[in-house]
Amino acid sequence: MTLQTLITEKLANHNLHDVAKQLGYNNDQKLSERLDLILASSYLALDKSGFDFHYSTPELIRKLCHILSIPDRLCNSIISEIEVSLEASNSRFKSYIYIETNFKRSSQPIFMLAALNSQRYIPIDDGIQKLSLNEQIEHVQTLLKSHYAKQTVLPLWGEIDKYVYFYNEQTIVIFSPSGKVIDTVEEYFVSRPTLSLKH
Repeated sequence: MTLQTLITEKLANHNLHDVAKQLGYNNDQKLSERLDLILASSYLALDKSGFDFHYSTPELIRKLCHILSIPDRLCNSIISEIEVSLEASNSRFKSYIYIETNFKRSSQPIFMLAALNSQRYIPIDDGIQKLSLNEQIEHVQTLLKSHYAKQTVLPLWGEIDKYVYFYNEQTIVIFSPSGKVIDTVEEYFVSRPTLSLKH
């Protein structure tokens, strides 16, 4: 049984207005909205900023558990475990795919290149990033095949030559547009257009 389920079951036996009052909320709706976010989230909404001038999300969960007679030790342990997991996830390398077009700048304005720079990247879903490299390759191949079927040319940047998958800081896998693994390297240079203000 998850803490979300336990809170839901305990709340069923309490009057929301009374709980809101005990928590210091004058508005039942405000508390109801926060509870909906917490109970619908697998992370108890600890992955989102939730301060509402009454409580931060961890404070609200702890206070709620206390009111509902859910043991403090259980509540604190679950919150701590989720926070450690989120911290590890946030500090983990975020994998991504870079679309290589071998672009050479001629007369294109730098502000246009900067504005369209995000088109050269394909983000990788968190669920895929948790898989092993062996499992990820298949997902990445499907993703880039789908991408190439929709467009073979990036506006302004040109024709797609290859896809470069940055799995982590040391492992970079290069794919052909058809999804075949061409090479694996430790480093790959990505040019980035930058705008700066002149004084």
